[in-house]
Amino acid sequence: MRLPNPTREVPKMSIKATPVAPDQAGQPGVTETQTYVEGVGNVSVYIKVEKVDDVTEAVTDDVQTLRFSVPVWVEPVAADEEKGIEAEEGYWKVSNREIDLGKKNRDAFLKSLDKYLTASREIQAPAPRTVAAKKSTTGPNPELTEWRRRVRTWLTNEAPASVTHGEKVPDRGVLKGAWEAAYVEKHPQDPKPE
Repeated sequence: MRLPNPTREVPKMSIKATPVAPDQAGQPGVTETQTYVEGVGNVSVYIKVEKVDDVTEAVTDDVQTLRFSVPVWVEPVAADEEKGIEAEEGYWKVSNREIDLGKKNRDAFLKSLDKYLTASREIQAPAPRTVAAKKSTTGPNPELTEWRRRVRTWLTNEAPASVTHGEKVPDRGVLKGAWEAAYVEKHPQDPKPE
């Protein structure tokens, strides 16, 4: 199984947030939050939060989150001395996934797995592995450099002003922890590389 490229758009989360008028405060699914407006400061806004099926993108009350693990083939990597990348053989890894589905799609998904679940056997989940911090002896981590480029692009082009508070995003180097955390919160499918 091959998973979507993480640099491509990923399926939307199961929550749809729509701004609404203040007179809708107190209605089901409507919440008050604060947003920063440059020159004004923090302002109260009202948002209606609705559950959405990831497959159909339809708003529905019966959405549930299903979590599962699948084997995924990781393609071999060719060496690139110029970029400091060592060759790696391809390998299988386990990818932990989640999807938010309404009843119709949930039933279809589970039915498609039925014959495999019937033939399989349940095992105890392996204990989480702890990985010791790895210090680089070969120079900068290319994955981290590329990830920071994506964070900078988001901060510059898409992030709300409340994230940067008007501060200039540096072109190079380490970014503020709060900026990185805001990016990861908005893009949970793109965590910071180790």
